[in-house]
Amino acid sequence: MAISSPLSFGQLSLWRNIENSSESQRGEVNLVHVWKVPAGPSTEDVVIALHSLSLRHEALRTTLEVQYGTEPRQIIAPSAVADFEVLRVAAGEEHLAVEATVARLDFHPFNILSDAPWKAVVIVSQGRPTDVVVTVHHIAADFWALGLLGADFRKLLKGPITETAPTPRDLAAEQRGPSWDKKRRAVRSYFHKIYSAADGGGGLPSSGVPVKASLHSGVALQGARELAAHLGITVPSVILAALGKAAADAIGVRTYLLNTMCANRFQSRDKNLVVSMNQWVPIICQAGQGRSFEESAQEIHRATLMAYRHGRYNPDERAEIREQLFPGGTPQPAEFHFNFTPNSSAGIAPDPTNMVRVVRERPSRTIGPRFMVAASEFGDLLVTARTMLDGFSEDHLVEYLTSVNNILSRYTV
Repeated sequence: MAISSPLSFGQLSLWRNIENSSESQRGEVNLVHVWKVPAGPSTEDVVIALHSLSLRHEALRTTLEVQYGTEPRQIIAPSAVADFEVLRVAAGEEHLAVEATVARLDFHPFNILSDAPWKAVVIVSQGRPTDVVVTVHHIAADFWALGLLGADFRKLLKGPITETAPTPRDLAAEQRGPSWDKKRRAVRSYFHKIYSAADGGGGLPSSGVPVKASLHSGVALQGARELAAHLGITVPSVILAALGKAAADAIGVRTYLLNTMCANRFQSRDKNLVVSMNQWVPIICQAGQGRSFEESAQEIHRATLMAYRHGRYNPDERAEIREQLFPGGTPQPAEFHFNFTPNSSAGIAPDPTNMVRVVRERPSRTIGPRFMVAASEFGDLLVTARTMLDGFSEDHLVEYLTSVNNILSRYTV
């Protein structure tokens, strides 16, 4: 018998971000990954492992029930539900088959009101499974959870997993129960404080055509690392400060909300939970005000640490507080969204002589914030920005990324 439960806060946040998306946008929030299959298991072994993975993690068996005027609920199927496909290819064509399958599944249009939120294709060559290409709707998993799924898949190829996996519905019950009363009050107080300090006259331009570009810079990463070490703060805080300052300068605002992604994987139970846990959490920033960039970076570092304490919240309550302070039709505060992902290259010294490149790209996704920037370390600093603002062109985006590079590179010794 299927089980009905409220959504966890992470699930609800993701749903609120996509609930008004069109059918053509359904696949924009998919996460795609490739799992290598070690020598030994048969194709049947792989399919059984995938079936067992669906039984182990409830998020892979979950659809949504949405009724007008009520909060959506998750419906967990009692048996494994998934779309498994076996693709047989000729010897030497495995890599091409993987690339083509990734491209095909990247925008697979899941209907999460009726379909299982994941799909897997097993690549088989010369009678042996070589790879599994998996696509998962973001409401069922974030990047952390995708890693958990890959690890469990490899374990299941060797045999059953005896320990029980945590469930999103248990988390949802806890988040809405009496044990979280104090946390929920603290979060509401935090959001009220943040929005009360925001400037209603500094909103972003109205929605416009999406544009996208990326910055690659070894010298910017070196500068961020050297300034972070000098100030005794983290590299992400320095990069976040640079992204925010350049954005405020580009739009021409003085006070703005800087939303950073909180992974919410602090507790042991949460570290093993397969579901989307990410939520945007804001801090208040003021451009200029007599502060140096170094002072701003230190303030952002402290504010971000505080914000992460309030990273798990009911998004409907956040929206309600914002609506109370900034009713529809009144000037809105400017909100930028930034996400920084540390990489395994963090221990590699970047080459400051690397050519700084700003690459114009074709936007493939149109769901999400109107000013969204993702940064990561891949031997250099990679910053990918996408905006959907009226009058903010591709040239403006290139100027923004160039400004980010200039802010950070001056700290390279």
